[in-house]
Amino acid sequence: MNPRSKNTIEDSEAALKNIFMQVPAMIAILKGHEYVFDFANPAYMEMVDNLNLTGKTLLEARPELEGQGFIELLDNVYKTGETFFGKEMPMMFNRNGKHEQAYVNFSYQAFKNTNGETEGILVFANEVTETVIARKLIEESEESFRMLAVELEVKVKERTQELNTKNTELERSNAELASFNSFASHDLQEPLRSISNYTGLLAKKNNNKDEDTNEYMNYIIEAAARMSALIKDLLEYSRIGKFESTQHRNAIKRI
Repeated sequence: MNPRSKNTIEDSEAALKNIFMQVPAMIAILKGHEYVFDFANPAYMEMVDNLNLTGKTLLEARPELEGQGFIELLDNVYKTGETFFGKEMPMMFNRNGKHEQAYVNFSYQAFKNTNGETEGILVFANEVTETVIARKLIEESEESFRMLAVELEVKVKERTQELNTKNTELERSNAELASFNSFASHDLQEPLRSISNYTGLLAKKNNNKDEDTNEYMNYIIEAAARMSALIKDLLEYSRIGKFESTQHRNAIKRI
């Protein structure tokens, strides 16, 4: 390679690195199969607490990456020349004195020399930790709401079943009240009317001859009247209960 061509290549590399320095994404250039840092822009340096990376291998500079699968990905890209794209890949690394998890979108792209041989790998990455965590929180909230909706639906069904059971019991009670109506209307009221009528006839026949007898008969008439009023009240209660049962049943149907 003549000096002029060499200078041109070096100038091109310097210009490219100058552009990389201004890019907000994380960019690094790894040379050789040991992945030695040749360049890292400010965004990448910030991610690693501004460590001095130049001349260090990836595992020397970032030993926490070992065992996470990234070295294997680099090996495959270096060997095959095929670019790898990772989306929202989890990564444990040291930052601000803490070992924490992050999520990154990144690419590993091999670059070759003039002989077509792989010379190193260009790393281009964006941290998306906040986006991933926010989405996971939304997904968890949606799942919580979905579970709440399912639970609410179950409770509504259970409550509806309870109301149906109550309504069945109420209808049975109404049937019993209806049976009582028939009994009260005839079997109770008729004897009371007879008692009142015959007592009234006895009172007329006595014609106030015996005050004590008149008083006792009045007691009987009044007691019969109270009993008759009580039976009428029970009949009215039965009628209202039947009306409420119908309303209750209609409400359940609307549910």
